Amino acid sequence: MNDKIVDDVMITILQNHYEDDIHDAVGELIHDYVDSDWEDEYDSIEECYIETGRGEAESQVLQDIIKETQSDIPLDEYCEVFDRLAEEWNLTTN
Repeated sequence: MNDKIVDDVMITILQNHYEDDIHDAVGELIHDYVDSDWEDEYDSIEECYIETGRGEAESQVLQDIIKETQSDIPLDEYCEVFDRLAEEWNLTTN
């Protein structure tokens, strides 16, 4: 694994993306990851996602940010950046 690639991508991402924005982006995506009949069993879509979600929205946000920052990042480095960002921003991912 190339630590320089990981460090460079991490620095770029953390300088350009803030935790609140990340959580807002996740909030916007949760609609894509719950059943359309969520209102039958839950009081809010957030409650439904917390109960039934498997980190898909969080994973999607991280994937998009990493690929936007460096589209040709090798797989090992991608996985390391993904894991570090998930930990940095307290995200549950799949």
